[in-house]
Amino acid sequence: MDDFEDKHNIEELVDYEDRELTLEVISMIATSPKVRSVYEGLYPKSLYSEIMLALVHESYGEKEARSMWHGILHHLSTMNRKMGRDVGVAVAALDYLTNISHELQDPCIMEETKSDFVADAATRDELTGLYMRQVFEVILEREVEEAKRNSSPLSLLMLDIDEFKSVNDTYGHPVGDVVLREIGGLILRTVRAMDLAARYGGDEMVIVMPRVTRETTVQVAERLQKATSLLEFEGVRVTISIGVAHFSPPMTTAKELVKAADQALYAAKESGRNQVV
Repeated sequence: MDDFEDKHNIEELVDYEDRELTLEVISMIATSPKVRSVYEGLYPKSLYSEIMLALVHESYGEKEARSMWHGILHHLSTMNRKMGRDVGVAVAALDYLTNISHELQDPCIMEETKSDFVADAATRDELTGLYMRQVFEVILEREVEEAKRNSSPLSLLMLDIDEFKSVNDTYGHPVGDVVLREIGGLILRTVRAMDLAARYGGDEMVIVMPRVTRETTVQVAERLQKATSLLEFEGVRVTISIGVAHFSPPMTTAKELVKAADQALYAAKESGRNQVV
């Protein structure tokens, strides 16, 4: 941001009055008063309506859009403080517009045009196509609160690729990338629209499954595990291990649910891999 805010870059920005309001630019507007001032000059009567149009593909009057934007910024500050890091304006906007202002429907089932910004590179993992960990953490917190409030079922699947390091070491990282991309695609084709699948880190992936029975959750996990074992990636076959956890007393937090899923995954690995626990 320091580079962006120097005099040369600010003047350079002003030269491009038709510059698109990308998520990167919107993030800069959110965090830099200097950048915001420049864009208020470029869009003197429509900056905030243009920002909201870029985020959710809906048209709002400038006054209403400005109010929504300030709400997003306040929510961003609150989330950053609670999570101890910058979650990003896209994630804050997603959570604010769906759970605070209720401007959007459930992000897992919202219509295509309204979910475009969620699929941006800032919230989707470029390789697997799954949501990034930050989005997962926000959504899981929300789903846990709903499960507690309504006594509704909630499950979490945590999976990783068995002996993935040896795949990279033996066949190279390009083949490893193919494996990650194809398994990510398999997960997206398998889960329901209301589920949320994310890349947790490395070759570890997670799936949040709200409002579904234990039996169905296990069936989905077993289907994923078996389908993966049948795939072939440029002559390479891999398997996955999956840990399944269900939110239930004495659990009270998302962290406890993640820990339970991680322990189940560890048990699957220790029991010989290529299985669901």
